[in-house]
Amino acid sequence: MRDFRELKVWEKAHCFTLQVYRITKNFPSDERFGLTIQLCRAAASVPTNIAAGSASEVEYQMLLACDLNYIQDETYRELNQQVNEVKRMLNSFIRKLTAQVEKLLERRRNDRSEPWVFVQALYKGYNLK
Repeated sequence: MRDFRELKVWEKAHCFTLQVYRITKNFPSDERFGLTIQLCRAAASVPTNIAAGSASEVEYQMLLACDLNYIQDETYRELNQQVNEVKRMLNSFIRKLTAQVEKLLERRRNDRSEPWVFVQALYKGYNLK
């Protein structure tokens, strides 16, 4: 899977988001919970959606916090290392689960039993041996 940070469109969206955050710092304080938060959330949603996937979204939000100097570089690197470990584990889990589902589907194609057997096997958590 390609790293979202390698995408030009993500890079442009991220720069735009940083600019929105900088500009909204000068908005009136009575807009802090109105227009300011709306603009920041809307701007951040663009690169976040490009990143896609919960772990990548967290990874981007942490990068944004680091680039806005809300967290220190060292803290960012530590958290980024942790989220990337989670991403690797999730990818491995997804591959394993996909293989199990494919195996189950192949069994179903070769089995002439009732459809509920297939559903029951899915419900039991893909316990295939």
